[in-house]
Amino acid sequence: MEHKRVRQGFVYGLAGLFTATFVALNLAGIITLLVFFFSPFAFAGGGIAQNEQANAKCLSCHSQPGFNVVKGSATIDLYVDKTQYQASIHGTRACTSCHSDLGGVPHTNPVYGQELAQQVNQQCVACHTDEGKAYLSSIHGEQLIAGKEGAACSDCHGKHNIQKSSDPAATTYRLTISNICMNCHQGKVAQSYNYSFHGTAIKLGYTKSATCADCHGTHAILPPENPNSSVSKQNEPQTCAQCHLQAQPNFAQGNEHAVPQDQQNDFPLWIVWKIFLGLIVFDILKDGSIAVFELIRRLINTRRNTPKS
Repeated sequence: MEHKRVRQGFVYGLAGLFTATFVALNLAGIITLLVFFFSPFAFAGGGIAQNEQANAKCLSCHSQPGFNVVKGSATIDLYVDKTQYQASIHGTRACTSCHSDLGGVPHTNPVYGQELAQQVNQQCVACHTDEGKAYLSSIHGEQLIAGKEGAACSDCHGKHNIQKSSDPAATTYRLTISNICMNCHQGKVAQSYNYSFHGTAIKLGYTKSATCADCHGTHAILPPENPNSSVSKQNEPQTCAQCHLQAQPNFAQGNEHAVPQDQQNDFPLWIVWKIFLGLIVFDILKDGSIAVFELIRRLINTRRNTPKS
């Protein structure tokens, strides 16, 4: 009898604890929802509305086509497409969340070019902390910090038209991201990629082909001389193995950015290219004559078999 009462007490106590926990969790959820919806900083409340009001002041000037400023001998375009910005991933944010260093209207301390890019980058890094940390340690980030012509966040992601990389309209979409890289990396680098199987497949719309970012990385891009780079000699096989499952150390040997026309730097490829060109010419001369003679024969037979009137 005593054991029965103990068991009942244990069951009742456990049931009571479960009920109390359940009620407490539900009350906590209800309170959180109430705070969220009635707070002046609620997402659906004053936050967006206040940002829209603040942005309307900015766009009253910057949404005017042809709005610009002359600085020295350069004319700097200050126009912002309102519809494009509002449709972007940052469309509900205040302009000042990125342009936080501007003062007064008209602005008393505006900066342009690389200096503006550095200021805006600070805001990008403040929100996108993980990506920002990788970027600041990359070759792009180090160059920009040093005041050189390094790639800023906006050079790759855009300015007022930023979209998720999964969106075909995004500058960082798989089929277009390599074009962004080639805005700076021109010459043989761009030519060799476009000439390669990877670049050709991308241009034809094959999304599984390798882009510049698949090999070199996105935010933590480092030069090949850096042992931590994804394209350093020791890391190249592993990078290739992301797609080529059977990639071995010898798989990554050779010059990746090679073009067959460069005899001096890519001699083995140049030789193979010349051999294939020779084979093509030989095949045209050999088989082309057959086609010509066959055409002549058919024309003669047709003429012979055509009844005379």
